[in-house]
Amino acid sequence: MKKIVLFLFTLTLLSCSGSDDSSSVEQLNNNLFKINSTTYGLTNANINRQPLGDGTVFFITLTNAEVSTSADGTQAIVADNLTHLASFTLVMHDAMNQLPTGTFNFKGNYGFDAYSIQDNIVVEGGKITSRNVVSNESDLINQDARIIITKTGDTYNFNFNLTTSLGIIQGQYTGSATKNY
Repeated sequence: MKKIVLFLFTLTLLSCSGSDDSSSVEQLNNNLFKINSTTYGLTNANINRQPLGDGTVFFITLTNAEVSTSADGTQAIVADNLTHLASFTLVMHDAMNQLPTGTFNFKGNYGFDAYSIQDNIVVEGGKITSRNVVSNESDLINQDARIIITKTGDTYNFNFNLTTSLGIIQGQYTGSATKNY
């Protein structure tokens, strides 16, 4: 009987939230991407920005471990426990200081330009030494892909759907993001 009462108390505690609509435990459980029946958890988001002529390129990387950038901003430093990631590239015509929000359909030119889904990542000394590229833009069927980016305060939401030769890849991440710019 005590186990049942404790279990019910735990469920009640997790379903409550302070000022949010969902608890951080629920958020962590929803931060994932799925390829067919394989689910990959996500815990971190990184956004990098680089000028490109008169425009801007944003690189969004969703991972299961910390990724930081060297002090000069030129080199990624990767946690040893990184095993998978989903990355997206947005190429914008204009110089921009902040990642734009909205729905970005894959165009292969300006806008949502590229993506990569990787697993079996091996990290040594803060650098990725090997990886398996599960899917990238060459796997898209009819360029059917989109990423939706929203932001409320310091909380980002990245929601993506890709129709590929492997099947549908879909995922989301809601939480803070490390901005390397």
